[in-house]
Amino acid sequence: MADFDQSVKFIVAQPFLIRSEVQGVVRRHIPDYLLLTDADPVLVDVKPREPVNDTKVAETFEWVQHVIESLG
Repeated sequence: MADFDQSVKFIVAQPFLIRSEVQGVVRRHIPDYLLLTDADPVLVDVKPREPVNDTKVAETFEWVQHVIESLG
């Protein structure tokens, strides 16, 4: 879908590694895509429907969202 969105100017696959220590455990995650748009950058993670309900996957998404939002 992003390929056809005219507001998306650039797409980067697996753009960077997010790494931080959370409660004494080092967490790592590489987002699937970074979309550079006319408005704001958009970070995209792609998962099949069933794993999204998995607690570990949900916690990872929440953690990534927190990290990105904390960066402004």
